[in-house]
This record gives sequence, structure tokens and C-alpha cells, in this order.
Amino acid sequence: MSWKGIVVLLVLVAGLGAYLLLQKSGGPAGQKPKGEVEYLLSVPLEKVSAIRVEFLDTTYLARRDGLEWFMEEAFKGNRADSTILNHLVYVLDKAPVMSRITTDSLDLKMVALDPPVLVIVVYVKDGDSTRLSFGALNPTTDNIYVRRNDEEKVLLTNKIIGPMLAVGGFLLRAKGLYRFNPYEVKRIRFDNGGRTVFLATRSGEFDQWWIDGPKAPEPGDKRKILRLLKDLYNGQVRGFIPGDEVSRRETTLDQPQRTLVLTGEKGDSEVILIGDVYEPKAYFRWASSTLFPDQYLLVDSRLRDELNKFDPDSLKSLQIADFQSTEVDRIEINSPLDSLVVVAQSDTLWKIVFPQEARCKLWEVETLLAQADTMSADGLAGPGSDRGYTHPQLRFVLKSGDRGICDIVFGNFTGQDQVFVRDNLRGLDFVAKSRIVQLMSVSFRDLADIPVRHIVR
Repeated sequence: MSWKGIVVLLVLVAGLGAYLLLQKSGGPAGQKPKGEVEYLLSVPLEKVSAIRVEFLDTTYLARRDGLEWFMEEAFKGNRADSTILNHLVYVLDKAPVMSRITTDSLDLKMVALDPPVLVIVVYVKDGDSTRLSFGALNPTTDNIYVRRNDEEKVLLTNKIIGPMLAVGGFLLRAKGLYRFNPYEVKRIRFDNGGRTVFLATRSGEFDQWWIDGPKAPEPGDKRKILRLLKDLYNGQVRGFIPGDEVSRRETTLDQPQRTLVLTGEKGDSEVILIGDVYEPKAYFRWASSTLFPDQYLLVDSRLRDELNKFDPDSLKSLQIADFQSTEVDRIEINSPLDSLVVVAQSDTLWKIVFPQEARCKLWEVETLLAQADTMSADGLAGPGSDRGYTHPQLRFVLKSGDRGICDIVFGNFTGQDQVFVRDNLRGLDFVAKSRIVQLMSVSFRDLADIPVRHIVR
């Protein structure tokens, strides 16, 4: 072998040895082995109780309640933007420490740590806290200088967390138009052009919405109503403008185009007004909410059309049964000729326990529950008697443990290819297509999964 070949071989062996050494040690000298990465913040979100942000000449303090955050400084009483704050804690918890530099080898003023550009203090439930002071971007490594508490070393972390550090009053404040949770709204009133066009109230154990009608209240579609309320609760505000910077007449909010009044369970109300466009050909529209008493708001122009969805006709519900299929663990079907009791033994195993024991066909049970969940009536049945509920054609009962979550009885035919149906839990009478009785009338033979035995002679 020539001397050149020997040199190449030595280089290869040395390279392989260095590679194996790095693999064993976890990386180059000075780096921790894989699995021992240090992070800026090592506090799980569930242990965080509050967060304090000091930026420029303003301090923001928000406290956590579950997954929701509420402002205590700068905008006391307002909701905070929970999505932003939850994500901020998550990013700080996952931001790696790239390297460390002793404080006596740095000019803290030169790297913008004396004073810092931004300070974030994270508090935990047991009273401890972590203070993170952020400085400048290191032009050599593209890492951000950070000082944690009063440690003697300055940390360098990846610049990818930079966008999350652009905090300020607008980002930290919640952008919803009312303060209480959508599930806590008790009453809705919507005015269009100064005339009340929608009025609804939530009541009862099953949170049934009732829409005021010309003769009597009618059931509302709580899923659609809740979807609209959730939309207003999150991300609607595009800008905050101090009230002393513009006249109310300029915004047309002295004679609003749309007015929405939401009342919570405790009786507190929020009034939301929608006015004219912010400026000609602008996408934004003037608005106000009693949640922000001293400011005007800018919202998307589409919000006016979204509010128009508070319409009695489109939000009425003719759904006969109201239950969550995932809660059902017992099915009872009774008719003058047949009775059936089915119980769940697991998520995928159902068993008939009456009139005799047998394993169920899972797909048949799921089909039955889907049919019950989507039963739709032709309309509400007005006042009347002798509808056959005492001795019904069929009674369909669903339970979760000992709690009844659905109790439907099918009474007499009306003579117009319709049948009277009553929801015993909500106290509602409907008229529905008569074929609905056949769809819900299942027998032991329909549900039982009995294996066929083949006899070979």
C-alpha cells in the first residue's frame, strides 16, 4: 500500500472514532447528551397560576382559571386572550437553552439586558416564580440573550421564539364581545333596524332554548344558537379606539344598525352595537360593547350578516330527541306486542338482557341510536287531548346509568299519514311522519347476533 493510501486510511479511522465518540457522549464537547436538554421554563401549563409581562412602560398581569385567563393589570376585569397566553407558556416551556455565557464576560447594556427589552414572570400555584429577561439578538449565532432570575450566566435561546415575544396590549386582550362563557348565556335579544326580531331564553335541566313565537314559545336549535354565541365570544375585535378620539355620531352607534343584548346566568347583561363602516370602501365596521365601556371597536363587516342569523325561522328546532349518544348505556323499547332491553358492556359490546340474553349486532345498535338522534318532526302539536300516550304504539327510552336521557312515546295516528310523538323529558308534543314508528320498532331478531351453526354429515 502506498503512503497516500495509508494516510487516507488513518483519516478514515480517526473520523470513524470521533463519530462513535460523539454518538456515545451525545454531541460535541460542552453539549449535554441527548435527552438532557435544558429549557428556559420547566413549568407545565397546569401548574401556572399567573403571568406578568413588562413591556416598554406598561405592565400586564393575567391570572389563569382553568384554561381561561383574566386581566388584572392594565385592563382589569377584561378577559385575556387565552389562546395567546397558553401558547406563550408552551413556547417558553419548549424553548431550548443553546449555550451559556458568564455575566462578567458580557456588557449587559450592550446586549440589551440592562435594562431588558422585555420581562416575563411566570408564577406557579405554590408561590414560586421564574423571571425571564429578554435582550438583543446575537448577530453571530442568531440566538436571543436571556437572563433567568438572578443567575450568574446569561442564556442563549433560539430566535424562533421571537414572534411570540411581540406582546402588547392588543395581543394580550381577549377579542370577544362579551365577558361570560357562551354556555352561561341565559337570554338573547336581537334588534334589527330598531325592531326586535329575535328573543330567546334558555331553561330547564337539558338547557333547552325557547324562541318567543306569535302564540307560544317554540324550541330552538341549541347547537346552532351555541355556535353563533361561540363566534361572538372569540376573535371578533380587530382594533380598539379610545372613545375620546371619535364622536358617537360619526360611528352611527347613536342609531345602531344592529343591537344584540346577551344576559348571563347571574343576570348581568352585555350590549353589543354594530354601526356603519369605518370609512368608505373599508372592510371594517364600527362597533361597541359594554365590555369595553370607554372604547370603540373595529370588527369585520361580515359580523353584521352573522348577527342576521339570529332568525326565529332558521333557529327553530323540530328535533324530537335531544341526547348525547356517547352517554347511552341502556336502551329500552316497549310496545304492546314486544319489549326489549339492551345494555352496554363496553364501547363496542352491547348485550340483550330481556326477553333473553344474547350478544347484539353493534352496527344495528349504532344505526338505531343514529336514527333516534336524527328524528325530525313536521311540526309542534298544539293543545289537545286523547293522543294515545297512555297506551302508546311504542315507547323508546335511553339511560345513562340510572339517569334518563331520552323518553319518547309514539301515540295515535292523526289520519294524515302522521303520528303524535311526545318527548316526556322536555314536555314537548310533535307531529311526525308515521313511518318513524316502523324505523324505531326493532325486535330481538333484528338486534341479536346469533351465530349460525352448520351441521355436516
